[in-house]
Amino acid sequence: MTTAPFERSGSTLRTNLHTHTTFSDGAFSLAEVVLAYEALGYDALAITDHNRWQDHGGAASGGLLILSSNEPSLSHGEHALATGVHAPSPVDHGEGPRERMQEIID
Repeated sequence: MTTAPFERSGSTLRTNLHTHTTFSDGAFSLAEVVLAYEALGYDALAITDHNRWQDHGGAASGGLLILSSNEPSLSHGEHALATGVHAPSPVDHGEGPRERMQEIID
């Protein structure tokens, strides 16, 4: 018997790993984003504002897990998602030439 790729038993987490707020180019404030995802019943949320790491761990009022994250963005449009990081990326302040992508990954 073959199981469809997404039919699994056990628990799952409703998660969004790429969300922006007004700290970068998002339309809603951190508080508004958190309230919306809590209302939708999400379990985990990564706030991935461009070139801005902040510890948002205390932003949720309920059981929503906020993952400290960042989206380092370089000057030629390259982006990386850094989920679960605990410090700013090397390009959060200053120039971001594409040659720095390996530095961001490291």
